[in-house]
Amino acid sequence: MKKLTNKIWAVVLAMMLTVSTISVTPVAAATTTTNTAYVTIEKFTIGQGFLLEPTKVTFNEGDTVEDVVKKAAKENGTELVFTTTSYGSYLSGIKNADNGKVNIPSEISAFGDYETGWDGFSVSYPAPTNDNIKKNENKDGLLGEMCYTDMAGWFYFVNNESISETASNIKVKNGDVIRLQFSIYGYGVDLGSLDYSTGKKKIELANRDDLIVTLANLKASGILEKSKSLNAYYSVSKNQLAQYNAEEENLKDATQAMELLETIFEDGRKAGASEVKPVEKPSVKKATVKSIKNVKGCKAKIKVKTLKNVTGYQFKYATNKSLKNAVVVSTKKTSVTTAKVAKNSKVYVKIRAYVKKDGAYYYGKWSKAKSVKIKK
Repeated sequence: MKKLTNKIWAVVLAMMLTVSTISVTPVAAATTTTNTAYVTIEKFTIGQGFLLEPTKVTFNEGDTVEDVVKKAAKENGTELVFTTTSYGSYLSGIKNADNGKVNIPSEISAFGDYETGWDGFSVSYPAPTNDNIKKNENKDGLLGEMCYTDMAGWFYFVNNESISETASNIKVKNGDVIRLQFSIYGYGVDLGSLDYSTGKKKIELANRDDLIVTLANLKASGILEKSKSLNAYYSVSKNQLAQYNAEEENLKDATQAMELLETIFEDGRKAGASEVKPVEKPSVKKATVKSIKNVKGCKAKIKVKTLKNVTGYQFKYATNKSLKNAVVVSTKKTSVTTAKVAKNSKVYVKIRAYVKKDGAYYYGKWSKAKSVKIKK
């Protein structure tokens, strides 16, 4: 999947206000405490983004995960379908949820066959691709169990953890983030759940909860209706959030940027300003790895080609090619020595330059990855 860059957030961090006259009515302080949860309904595994974008929902003491999701769906015109069995009811589908345009992330297609079974009986399911999935023949755009693959269905996550109990049995706490996500592979394995046949995860996905809370609060505040610029940045961050392979670092940058922008806009309103507009940002050249060499102590020394008019460099390195859970070092120096790693492993690295201006950081593009084998 095509990834978005972080450049937009560098712009947001340098937002300024253009002054015009508006009337600001003071808001009375709240006198009661309200229980709040944050809900999304997601179709990232089939490339269809959000069915319900980050939404702030109030609830009563004793309400369950299922209660809160039902309320969020009803308030937004989404019709959930439940099936009753001898074990209880479960969410089997959502009407008008499938737009028919499927684009399965390449990471899921690369998972390989999924093996499942019991009592000596086993079944092997191929990883879904855009070419081998079955047609969804449900009426009313119903998206649910066994749509596109025999392993498909809806799964609840609370505070970035897949729930093991029935959603109607789990009480919601104030501030909980509830994500209802569609799975197409491995009964939730593509969502980062454990593969019960191996006891391991096939993929570690970024934690999206902080950005979900930030966007839901922005939407609920009514601020978005008062600024086209703010609305545009909201849309960019929402699209970034909906990327299946979104990186944790990018989501943290987006969260910081949107929180700062909200503060700037509110301060501006109080001062009599009506709109938030970006100022011109400095251009940052793309950095290049000059060299990466194995040095004593099972370490790697990384050098960057010196660039003019930059504040410093970010070095990102890991012992896996995808640079998942990488170490990131920001420095004004042009070289960095890694921590000790396992002998005979490989160290992979990317570098980018940055410029600090008026308290904001502007980043260039990441360099191409380079690697070195650790032999000593």
